[in-house]
Amino acid sequence: MKEALADAMRRLEKAERTAAELRAALLKAHDPESVEAALDWLSARRMLSDERAAEATVRPRAAGRRAEGDARLRQRLEARGATAEAIDQTLAEAPDEAQRMHDVLAAKFRPETAQRAKAGRFLLSRGFDEDAVDGALDRYFGDADAS
Repeated sequence: MKEALADAMRRLEKAERTAAELRAALLKAHDPESVEAALDWLSARRMLSDERAAEATVRPRAAGRRAEGDARLRQRLEARGATAEAIDQTLAEAPDEAQRMHDVLAAKFRPETAQRAKAGRFLLSRGFDEDAVDGALDRYFGDADAS
């Protein structure tokens, strides 16, 4: 277990990891019993947390120019192996999607320009909800630019 634990701690020094990510990485070099014992030891001491890993994933993508929609964030967290509870909790604590859309629009587009369609495509590519994008574009660019 000592070798698996040392390996796990080295990986956690660099970045927060989900238990699933750490387990997959450790199983490549260590036996399953040592890996599970190391993960249990780290979890018991709160050194390993899916919630912290989820927060570290969402934080840089929850505001400003790099903001992403709930669908994209959920997809990222699921790919990292975060638990459903950690995903739901993290997304509930993130700024609401309407605010994130406004942040992206304000960072990338000027309201007086006629780039509504481009902005809409950009928001959709970032995983924002299709139904909410039209409303955000109306608020940001104004209804007159809806052509």
